[in-house]
Amino acid sequence: MRAVGDGSGGVVVPAQMAALVDKLLEYGLDALATRNGTLPEVAGLNGLRAQLTVAARAARGTGRRMVLAPARPSYVTVGEAAELLGVSPRYVRRLAAEGVIRGSKPGRDWQLDRDGLEGRRRRWQGAA
Repeated sequence: MRAVGDGSGGVVVPAQMAALVDKLLEYGLDALATRNGTLPEVAGLNGLRAQLTVAARAARGTGRRMVLAPARPSYVTVGEAAELLGVSPRYVRRLAAEGVIRGSKPGRDWQLDRDGLEGRRRRWQGAA
């Protein structure tokens, strides 16, 4: 594997390795689900797995390469959200509970949508 030279932060995965990468990802996700009882909601994860499957199938015939987008967690913690918005963690939890901020609470802690928070921050700054 090698980094993409276009500054996107992507990685080139040779098609011959796609099945292995997908299997390792599956094992890691299974271990995480076993430990936490659930999987975190990660935007693009299903798309990544689908791309790896397509690449693995292509490797059986053509050996093409696929460029995969860089992985970036699409969620943040309450503390990170509070810092991003410039408010208290308690207020962030209240906004999440009321549905003002998109997120999920698969266990004890909130996982809040990073993109939604950044959009909200821009709206709040524009209104100030």
